[in-house]
Amino acid sequence: MRKLLPLALVGVFVLTGCGTEIPKTHTPPGAKEAAPVLGAPQIERIMTALGETLAEGDRSRQAAKLKGRVDAGALAARTGQYATKSVTPIDTKAQIVTVTRSKDWPRAMAAISTAKEGAQALFLRQEKPREPYKLVQWVTLFPNVTIPETAKVETGAPMIGTDGKGLAVAPSELVKTYAAGLADSKKFDDPLLQSLRKEAAQLREATKDGGKVTNSLTPTGQINGIGLHDGGALVSAEFNYSTKLEVKQNSEITLSGKVGELIGGKVTDKGSWTKKVMVMFVIPKKGQAKSVGAQVVLIKAAKDLNN
Repeated sequence: MRKLLPLALVGVFVLTGCGTEIPKTHTPPGAKEAAPVLGAPQIERIMTALGETLAEGDRSRQAAKLKGRVDAGALAARTGQYATKSVTPIDTKAQIVTVTRSKDWPRAMAAISTAKEGAQALFLRQEKPREPYKLVQWVTLFPNVTIPETAKVETGAPMIGTDGKGLAVAPSELVKTYAAGLADSKKFDDPLLQSLRKEAAQLREATKDGGKVTNSLTPTGQINGIGLHDGGALVSAEFNYSTKLEVKQNSEITLSGKVGELIGGKVTDKGSWTKKVMVMFVIPKKGQAKSVGAQVVLIKAAKDLNN
């Protein structure tokens, strides 16, 4: 038995940020303007250097050229995009930037910009003194979302830990709840999870006669957070969305699209593929946390060596 899965079933989640309300910046009354963690000239140099690094990597499709300025989930995602020849533009000309205020490390900054394909939010992190700020996660904002006011560069904002003291929910718990939303929309729901559930259902239906499909969404890697003016937080996290395919005996399933290209098309035993998922959340002091953007990139695909 042979099944051909169309491109739509193994495609990349795409969204645009049309109608998104870009946040304003806020300086608290009486806030000290002296000694910011980063000043405007430093931020401009950081974002310019990031843009140049991305441009060099994108031209050559060599992930090694990114490592000085790109790391973590962003590096895994960009590497995957080079492999599939489907590079998402990343806008480094930020409209809104907020940075952490701290004498310690790591330090972070979030940059929100409007790209041709929709508003984007970038999260950069500096691990140690004299190391460059690196892009660790980026997302395309969901349509019609609103992000609360961020702190001005001159005053900075607190770095938010995974325990999220003072927030409605700890970031470390939120990512678990979000992952559970893949199987249960009552746990968490947003445009990305809706898309993943639909994709999984279509894939199961398309393969039911010749195989079995299982899916999982697992928190992995960094959770980064910066405080907002209202006491909430802007939090960025990453996940792995994994799909496993088991083909019945004497059957074969042929995958199309980017997964098919990486996996070699025909599967007669087992196959699997993984997408890097980056999600940005707004967590209030009280109330319900919400996701405001996401990025999904196919990063690997493989089949049993006996195929």
